[in-house]
Amino acid sequence: MSMRTGTAYESKAIKEFREWGIYAAGLQPNSSPDIILPKFNIGIEVKSTSGNKYYASKNPEQYEYLKNQFAEDFPGWSAYYMIYFLKKHNWQIFSITSKSPFKVSAGISIYDFISGLTYSPR
Repeated sequence: MSMRTGTAYESKAIKEFREWGIYAAGLQPNSSPDIILPKFNIGIEVKSTSGNKYYASKNPEQYEYLKNQFAEDFPGWSAYYMIYFLKKHNWQIFSITSKSPFKVSAGISIYDFISGLTYSPR
């Protein structure tokens, strides 16, 4: 898979959740987070990288919003980064409170993340 626009990966992430029977919705372009999982009160910022690390410092305003303001705008919700690592062809989920850079081997697999949300089979 080659580099794509952010919107393409947002669509890919939504499709991934829906394949697991989890409703995911995209928000307006240029909004943060990119997608929400309303049933679970989760907001997800979708990113991709061709490297083995993703640096939240690439967009510090967005990171600071998710870390500090998101909880006020969405009371009771949690925010995560969902990063697609192109070289490994896999998604990893990271808590916003995790330290950046987010490394390919340090995140939560999408399977483990979804398993933590629900026990229903795929």
